[in-house]
Amino acid sequence: MISEQKLLGFIGILIGLLSTIISFYGQYTDSQTGFLLFLSLIGIVLLFFLSSWPIDYFKKKVRDINSNKSHLSKMQEDLNSLKERLNLKEQISDLTARISFMERTKMGNKKGQIDPRWYLILVMIILLILYMKEKGFI
Repeated sequence: MISEQKLLGFIGILIGLLSTIISFYGQYTDSQTGFLLFLSLIGIVLLFFLSSWPIDYFKKKVRDINSNKSHLSKMQEDLNSLKERLNLKEQISDLTARISFMERTKMGNKKGQIDPRWYLILVMIILLILYMKEKGFI
């Protein structure tokens, strides 16, 4: 598909060629009128291309601004996400500091561990109760 800028340029060139052909034909029939017509058509074509350039230039600048705006909004979203991650990291390090403080002060040096011998004692008691139930002592 042809872009708007290329289409306008093509139409401008087509009108310029058509006006040149018409003005040459007009010079053959009446030279003074043909010459004035030729100068006015050349002026209009020149005005068309002179006005077309700034319009295309500013349209390109507006597109660049819109593109930059979308890039900036994406960067802002990424920065907000990064900021949230940093806040989460700070919260995690704060939580780690609190847990280590609690382990040092309230639990001594055990750090929340249970001696595995207690599990074995619990299993032995359960097995003893099951054995006594099997033999009819309980």
